[in-house]
Amino acid sequence: MIVFEIAYKHPYAIRRSSQKAIAIGRLAADHVQDLTLCLHAATLKHMNRWTVSPGQTGYAIDDARTSYPCIIGKSGLIDAAAKREGDMATPLGSWVMRCVYFRPDRTAAPVTDLPTYPLSADLGCCDAPGGAAYNQLVRRPYPGRHEQLWREDERYDLLVVLGHNDAPPIAGLGSAIFFHLCTKDTEFTAGCVAVLRDHMIEILANSSRDMALVITRLAPAEPLSI
Repeated sequence: MIVFEIAYKHPYAIRRSSQKAIAIGRLAADHVQDLTLCLHAATLKHMNRWTVSPGQTGYAIDDARTSYPCIIGKSGLIDAAAKREGDMATPLGSWVMRCVYFRPDRTAAPVTDLPTYPLSADLGCCDAPGGAAYNQLVRRPYPGRHEQLWREDERYDLLVVLGHNDAPPIAGLGSAIFFHLCTKDTEFTAGCVAVLRDHMIEILANSSRDMALVITRLAPAEPLSI
């Protein structure tokens, strides 16, 4: 009788174990699929922005597919709320890439989905905290203090206007935070982010309208694989 019970229950136990294993397998498969979808969504979200972050040999800008070396302000990174005019610091945060200006006498219009305009010799940016046009583009001659954007060097040959402190501008919290060009000899900026010309051309070609430039202290995470 005891042998019969064991013989009778054993197939049932096997069926229960098999069903449980199948259920666990399906649950694990569903979990992997959900995790894969989450990672894919996170990757797509990250690909819709450029991220400036510290690395082992300096700073880099990347979009989860490609990475380029870049430089930042002489004073390093700073919280956006603590940013002040003239502090030479690069503000942390997510800043929309508003538009691109290019020097028509030196370079062709870049290939990009961002709004693009030729830079003119009379264009400047007001950097006087008390000025009515603070952190706004102005036409020169302009009576207040301002930065001339038509430069002798190549720094602003390709110039991306970032949406930092512009909606609306708050006096003294920083002006003219751009994304612009640098040379191999350039060590730092006055607070902007800068890359080499060839890298800028590639970045703009892979930039879409309303794309953000995210500046963070966090180093990029290693890519995950399933």
